[in-house]
Amino acid sequence: MSSSSFDFASTWATLRPIVDAIMRGENLKVNSDWLLAAHCVYRVSYNRQYITTLYLEMRSILTECAQCIQAGVDVSAQDPNVDILSSYLRGWKLYYERCVEVNRLFRHLNKLHLPSRASLHIEQHRQKNDPHYVVNTTERNLLHYMLDVWRDELSASLKDGLMSSLLVRINEDRSGVEIDFKLVQNVISTFVDGNQMSMYADFFETGYLNSTAVFVKEKTRQPVTTGKYSSYLQKVARMLQDEMTRSEKFLHEQSWSKVQRRIAECMIRDDHISYLQKCLPQMIAEHRIEELQNSCKCLQYTDSGIDMVARVLERHMEGAALSIEELFDDDPTLLAALQTALTSPHLQNEADDSYKNV
Repeated sequence: MSSSSFDFASTWATLRPIVDAIMRGENLKVNSDWLLAAHCVYRVSYNRQYITTLYLEMRSILTECAQCIQAGVDVSAQDPNVDILSSYLRGWKLYYERCVEVNRLFRHLNKLHLPSRASLHIEQHRQKNDPHYVVNTTERNLLHYMLDVWRDELSASLKDGLMSSLLVRINEDRSGVEIDFKLVQNVISTFVDGNQMSMYADFFETGYLNSTAVFVKEKTRQPVTTGKYSSYLQKVARMLQDEMTRSEKFLHEQSWSKVQRRIAECMIRDDHISYLQKCLPQMIAEHRIEELQNSCKCLQYTDSGIDMVARVLERHMEGAALSIEELFDDDPTLLAALQTALTSPHLQNEADDSYKNV
């Protein structure tokens, strides 16, 4: 089919009302409508210069559908008897199912050509005179593009309502209240699309980390006296373990290490590090295994912690007939971090006066 004989405007005029009907949730009256729409997409797929134009034309339909469904969720959320998470998830599923149906029309086009997210967004922002817009160039089929529209159209008020409700549920879990894990997980999963993590990171992850910091600081308001460091370290280690278990239930794996570090930043202060630096050799000499393990697990997430621990262990463990492998065989991540630190040229060659007498 030659480009000269192809008229995109008339093709889109035929395709648009059929796609519009599907996205409004209407059942096509006759099978011929479906076949006609599929044929229109088929024709575009062999005129590649119009594919990006087709996707951009689709956006107005997708935007209208997403806004309509989300407005219903927003209105229902004003009712104190309505659970915003459940209402949101129902809206998402409704939009998703319609998108899947429309995407069936695009199977042939998706096989032949996947327009990149960059080509779509650059064209949109070029129209808005924004030449500095930078985007990921990952290729996207129509379904991914349609789900991007849903995330793009989420209003500030709906985001705030979702975030508030999610944090309430997660804090209830921290308090031992039984919650609907699957509901929370499913809502959070709508913020992620494959490796596209911007909404998840900017919207949900940041709020979750800030909430975790508030929770941890509230739990550790009282100053720690020297004689109570052992029990305090147990508390830190236990909280780290609890929050990591919670992170694995609710969060994308990219967030796990950030949660650990945020907790350590809140619970292990500079005076703790200085004190533990002096106590580690004595812990090693007296084989205070649990205390030593807790100290290292907590210190590994501080800025200077893992190197400091590695230096002390290297100087004192051989004489105490202890091995790193035996101490940390239940924590492969910490064990690997210590082994890496011990074999790094930076640690081997560094003559740091602050550790000479440790």
